[in-house]
This record gives sequence, structure tokens and C-alpha cells, in this order.
Amino acid sequence: MLRAGKIALLVILLAGLLSPAAAWRIDQESEGTYKGYTLTENVFVDGHFRVRQYIDDRDYNSDIGAYETMEMRAALGFRAMPHEDYVFRIKVQESRELGTTKSNSPSTSQATFHEAYVVGRNLFGTPLALQVGRFEMMYGDRRFIGNGAWNNYGPRTFDGFRLMMRNEDLYNMHFIYVKTRERGFSNVEFNQPYQYGANSEHSPFDEQMFGFMGWVYDHMFWPVMMFTWDQEHGSGTDADFYGTFGTYAENSYDSGIFWDLDAYYQFGTKANRDLASYLIGMDVGYAMKEMESKPKFQLGFEMSSASDVVDYTSGEEDASFYAPYRSKHYFAGWLDQFNSDTAPYRTYGLTDIHAKFNIKPGKLNLTVQWLMFMVGNDEAFVNADGENYSNLGQ
Repeated sequence: MLRAGKIALLVILLAGLLSPAAAWRIDQESEGTYKGYTLTENVFVDGHFRVRQYIDDRDYNSDIGAYETMEMRAALGFRAMPHEDYVFRIKVQESRELGTTKSNSPSTSQATFHEAYVVGRNLFGTPLALQVGRFEMMYGDRRFIGNGAWNNYGPRTFDGFRLMMRNEDLYNMHFIYVKTRERGFSNVEFNQPYQYGANSEHSPFDEQMFGFMGWVYDHMFWPVMMFTWDQEHGSGTDADFYGTFGTYAENSYDSGIFWDLDAYYQFGTKANRDLASYLIGMDVGYAMKEMESKPKFQLGFEMSSASDVVDYTSGEEDASFYAPYRSKHYFAGWLDQFNSDTAPYRTYGLTDIHAKFNIKPGKLNLTVQWLMFMVGNDEAFVNADGENYSNLGQ
């Protein structure tokens, strides 16, 4: 594990030194990518209405039919700029199963604020901007922070603030503090911890995440230094506190060759276990730009560390990589459950080797993809002959 951690750190440093210039969206306020219709000179509107069919046949049993449903999502957003240095944003959204008022996790059938924030720019005559409220966060290619779960609700939003500093094409760095889980005060156990004595390990504190993310030197690379702190636990379990360090980098060349790289390392304490884990992903491809249909070939992999069964079950060490806010299902399809926070999958360590071909004839956009999945923990699964296996197939 120590050797793997050193390799991950080496890759992180190399990516930071070698990754050339490229562009990626951080968010609409710091990158100026907001798109909407003009109502007045300073007020803009955006929204969408979407109906989709959802088919789930993941039981891998041909004798049982797939679960099917129709889902609907509608949103309406407003953005106001009474002054060039101030932005006010609200976005109301509803998601449900079509034709019903049944709740659709994590939303209910009532309209809620998907986004609600204010931004102040050029604070005190400096290149600082402050965003406060509820907002989306998408960084790099979203392997670590992105849309969240692929559900009918839409991109995950966060409550907190971001202090943003930008210097043209040199850097755009954000100091972030967000609340990732609200405990509230309705539960007596957490509202009155003194009932459990002075040394009680119950607490009313929320789960929170803070640190730095952004890009440096005209999108050359995207450093990450984020910490997760969760003080709420039952008796016998200390608070969680762990950090994630790493970077994302990408580049494309006039020749048509392109590549991107993710490399992250985690360390700290999680559920009373010493945490040391990593995630590495890389893609290399070739795009035929001169052809009208723009065919593109791509090869890549993603690999996360696996926990030792004995060490994990004994409560000693954890080598699982935690990324609950990544854009799930975007990289490994439904197999990304092995990288989720759902036990015991997170301990297995998923490796995804893939190849992709994309072509755009006319107005069509066609993609063919092949994937092979393996787990790093060869004790995770047992076949009918009582033998362990780690290859999950293609």
C-alpha cells in the first residue's frame, strides 16, 4: 500500500509539471459560461422540461423483466445582475415520475430551490469574488467532484461558500467550504449530547468539506486539496477526517492526439480505520479532425485501490477511495458502484479498461464502447466451484 501511495504521488507531481494548457468548465459564474434568454438588460431566464424513459435490468436474470418507468423533470431559473460586480441566481426545479405526485429521491413532488446564491466580484478592489448559497460544483473531468448520482433530480448542489481568485489566464483558484450533510436538531441524541456524559462521542455537528480546487496557468492542470470532516458517530467511533490531494490534466494536439489524466491520493481516518487510498485514470486517443464525420478513437483505464479483507473487517486499515460526489455512471457505467460509498463494494477496488469509437455522420452522434471490469480484491467473489475470481467480464 505504501508503495502504491508513492507511485500515485509521483504521477500527481508529473501531471502537475507536464500537463499543458486546456480548458474545462468550473462553473458559470467564475468562467462566464452562463447561457440564458434575455428578459431585460440585467435579467436573464433559463430552464428545461424533460421526459425520459428509465429501464433498469441490472438483476442479470433473463427470466425476470426489466423495471421501467417514465420520469419528468422541469426547471426554471433566473439570473439578475443589477451591477456588473453582483449576481443573484435562483433556480426552481421539480422532478417526479410522469403522471404521479410520488416523490423521486432526493426531491419530493414539490418544487425546490435547486440553486440559490449571490456572487460579489472585485471585492475591495481586488480580483476576489465571493459566492454564497446553494450552487453546483464541477471540477476537472468530474471524477472527484461533479454531477453526483445519475438520477432524475439532476446535478448535485452544495450549500456553503466559495472564495474565488482569478488572474486572467494564469489561475482561477477557489477556497471552498460546503456542508455535505445536515444533522439538524430534531434528534434528542444529537441535540442533547450531555445526556450521554462528558466523554460521549455523539455530537450535533454536520458533515462538511473544505479546501482548494481550481486551475493554474491557463487550465494547465487542476490541483485538488480537499478535506472531509464528519464529527457525528455513535459510541466507540471517532470523527472522520481525511484529505484528498491530486490533480486533473488534459491536452490535445494539432496532430489529433489527445490525452487526459486523473491522479488522487487520500489519507486520514475513516470509521476508526487508518485511510490510505488512491485513484488513477487516463485516456489517450486520436481524432481525425480533417474528416467531416470526425471519427475518434480512444483507449483508457481507471483504477482505484482495494482494501485487504482482513485489515478492513478487523477495523485496522481502509484502502477504499471515497468520491461520493463524482459524476457517477459517467466513467464506469453502473459498475461504478464499486467506487461508491456503499459497503462492501467500495472496498473491492474497481479497474476499468475501455476502448471507444465515436463518429458524427451528419446530425447523428454515434458511439461504440467496449469495457472490461476487474476488482483489485481477489477475495471479493467466489464462483460455483468455490474459487475466488476478480475478473467481472466485459
